[in-house]
Amino acid sequence: MNRFILLSGILLFAFFYPLGAAYAQHLVAWELSSLSGVTSGAVHSSTNADGISRGILSRGAGINATSITAAYSSNGWYSTTAPTTLANAVANNDYYQFTVPIEAGMTADITGIQAYFQASGTGPGSVTLRSSVDGFMADLGTVSIPTASVLRTFTVSLSGLTGTVTFRLYGYGNSAGGTNPGAGGTLRIGSSPTASADDLTVMGNVDYDGITPFITSTPSALTGFSTVLGMPSSVQSYMVSGRSLSDALVMTTQNETIEISTSESGPFGKLIALAPSAGEVTATVVYVRLTGVGTGVFSNEFIEHSSTGALPRTVAVSGTVNDPNTVTAIGAARAQPVNTPVTVGGRITAQLGGLVYVQDATGGIPVFSSALARAVSVGDSVRVTGTRQDFNGQKQLGGVVIFTKYEVPSFVPTPVIITPDQFPAFEGRLVKVENEAFRPDYTEMSPQYLYDTAFVFIADNNYQLRGEAVSHQLRVSFFTDIAGSYVPDNTFSVIGVVGVFNSTYQLFPRSRNDFIPALVPYVNGAGNSLPADSTLDIVSWNIEWFGNGAPGNGPSDEAGQFSNVLKVLRTANADIYVVQEVSDIKDFHRLRDSLSVNGYTGSCSKYTSNLLNGQTTTINVVGQTVSCPSCAGHPMPIVTYHSDSTFQRSCIIYKSALVTLVSEQPLLRLTPVPSPYDYPSDWDNFWASGRYPYLWVVDAAIGGITKRLHLVGIHAKANTAPLQESYERRKYDVKVLRDSLNVQYATANIVLLGDYNDDVDVTVANVSSTESTYKTIVEDVSRFRTVTTRLSDMNFRSYLTRRNVIDHISVSNELFDNYVDGSGDLLLPFKYISNYGSSTSDHLPVIARFRLRDCPVSHNFVERIISNPVNYKTSLEITSSALLKSNANVAYEAGRAVLLKPGFHTETGTVFRASIEGCSEN
Repeated sequence: MNRFILLSGILLFAFFYPLGAAYAQHLVAWELSSLSGVTSGAVHSSTNADGISRGILSRGAGINATSITAAYSSNGWYSTTAPTTLANAVANNDYYQFTVPIEAGMTADITGIQAYFQASGTGPGSVTLRSSVDGFMADLGTVSIPTASVLRTFTVSLSGLTGTVTFRLYGYGNSAGGTNPGAGGTLRIGSSPTASADDLTVMGNVDYDGITPFITSTPSALTGFSTVLGMPSSVQSYMVSGRSLSDALVMTTQNETIEISTSESGPFGKLIALAPSAGEVTATVVYVRLTGVGTGVFSNEFIEHSSTGALPRTVAVSGTVNDPNTVTAIGAARAQPVNTPVTVGGRITAQLGGLVYVQDATGGIPVFSSALARAVSVGDSVRVTGTRQDFNGQKQLGGVVIFTKYEVPSFVPTPVIITPDQFPAFEGRLVKVENEAFRPDYTEMSPQYLYDTAFVFIADNNYQLRGEAVSHQLRVSFFTDIAGSYVPDNTFSVIGVVGVFNSTYQLFPRSRNDFIPALVPYVNGAGNSLPADSTLDIVSWNIEWFGNGAPGNGPSDEAGQFSNVLKVLRTANADIYVVQEVSDIKDFHRLRDSLSVNGYTGSCSKYTSNLLNGQTTTINVVGQTVSCPSCAGHPMPIVTYHSDSTFQRSCIIYKSALVTLVSEQPLLRLTPVPSPYDYPSDWDNFWASGRYPYLWVVDAAIGGITKRLHLVGIHAKANTAPLQESYERRKYDVKVLRDSLNVQYATANIVLLGDYNDDVDVTVANVSSTESTYKTIVEDVSRFRTVTTRLSDMNFRSYLTRRNVIDHISVSNELFDNYVDGSGDLLLPFKYISNYGSSTSDHLPVIARFRLRDCPVSHNFVERIISNPVNYKTSLEITSSALLKSNANVAYEAGRAVLLKPGFHTETGTVFRASIEGCSEN
């Protein structure tokens, strides 16, 4: 805005610059939640805008202070036998008054005033606003006041204001309860529903003339500092700036208690001088800390800001310096207010990552300190100083932590035997719960999130104790060896420390041995004991919206998911991975390139669900637009990779030294519309709406033997509403795939793997039938075998929040003898990746291992003459009645038995060896 000034007959322009945004801001506000009892004096404003000094809230002479919490209350309002009037209130000085001090060089526009009001039943029922602009003559607005707290707004239009503007709120009229007002009736300002909300607010804009020296500092107070004697506290910061300054902006501290610096790392001191450039000191961060000199609570410390001609500014600093030699009992330390420094002593009872539990005879408390965690072990004796904190409802010590470890014999306090309903009274302590069990039907989030007792413990998960409230749980910390151990299916006793998270009390066992009987870790199947270089290891893994990151679409931290997926692939060290739910093709290429140093390469299917969104005829893809002239007949065109990361595709990653990609193509893309039509939905929905099975033909070489494999990656239709239709669609899709494989790839070495979205023993779909949608494959026993069925038989899960295995690997009969029995298994990356389910994927990888050497089940040699050197191997038996000629060198190696029948004979000079080895060696 501009102001016109006439000096000595010359018209000059003085330019005023807005300090805030063009829209109304809070010029000054009072937040009254800290008030209690009788507040008889004035109350300074809690916040004020640049260019506005602290305002004052006070009373007129006609009313009296009354006791109230979190508000400013008065009685003594003028009362008669008839309703009082505004004139009565004015004459009797029955008003609240508050000021808006506008600083030199500033003008303000005031556009509105808001306040929370509440009256008693005999208190004033009306409030009228007036201001000092016209000597409190004109009404700026009138509002009614109920007996419950209510926010009222006065819309005003006062512009070009300078100096201090005073407002008065006059109370009068019929009482809030509808009767005549009484002398004992009260009217309060405050009691907002949210404790931190402002109770009285003046809104508007402030403008600066660009001439008057001016200093700003934000915020005006720094609180919560804490440290111990002799140690500086952690730093906090504020911003300072200056305009139209003729000399330095100087900041000074009052005494030795506070230090300031323009660098977080120092040096710190008592004075900072910032030289202006062209009259301006640009916004500068000032770092503040307590020096740790002297003990006690410091609440009246200030940093002063000054420059010639400018209104001085102060920043208030408060905090506490504690004596580390004064040890407080843990029970008393827990009762201290937040941000109070305390020193405790005791024994270490648990160590869960950076959280260390300390206990004495009066209680226990966790201490958050990575340095302490690295230096101590369970049973150590320590003295610890830190700041009392609340973390999601848990009382703990944190902040700047200093500690002393005493070199005394280790001792762990005896756990107190309690029941789960006593968890709240024993928060922080080491306890023991006896004769407990888990509820197999525990529902933590919704009906499908069931923690059954047949699977292994998952890190960073909660388990509901039998018969207890949802607020009493057992939690498996990532920082223990519990993850990957079998969940007890009978009663047990367990030792742990009691924690709390958002009012939910949790027992944290520290190891497998805290369970009685001790937990048994899951060991991968027998087939997984073979050396990695002797088998071809194939993994299927759904990596949950990889590269998407949108709310509800997998992990929100894309960079974290990328890093974790990379870690899992490198740790598993499989030869071939087929992964599902790759959303961002660019992220996949980055993943593949990152794995190139480990010898991997890979490619992706170009086909995703709903790529054409039903009957849409064109779609933008990377570099071009393609058309679909007859979507109903052939729902997908030949496309390049779609650029949108909202789609899901399947991809392959493989070791290029062992695996050669021969060809790749989608399957079933050109499947004709059935006649008569029997598909349970629109034909565009066939095979997950176009997310077709994808075939990678590869040559794999292990131990000098090469075998051609047909890897068919699938991501079948999910169990979405309508559930029955999804079930029928997937059942139909799978049957068409099975029939097509049997016809078109009748003798191929097929590995069918991926996210089946159903189990193979019974369906996971919530429909009337229990029949798996893969029954057509499961019952085709002469052609297919699902090698991961053992996981279903054990009631394991590959989808973390459902109690079924929906990720599977099946093989054709050509590979029955190549599959390593017992190797169809789950990988458990939650054992080494924290919060795996939310940070990486909601699926677990499944693995199967294969020997590439052809290994017949049995040989039967009848009336056969063998004269050449030969080595026969079978997986089960060799039966022979053969004649071994002179100088022959023959070996029979069978996995189970070598049977030499009548007629078996060796001539002189024959070398013959029989052993129970079979095809176990390449």
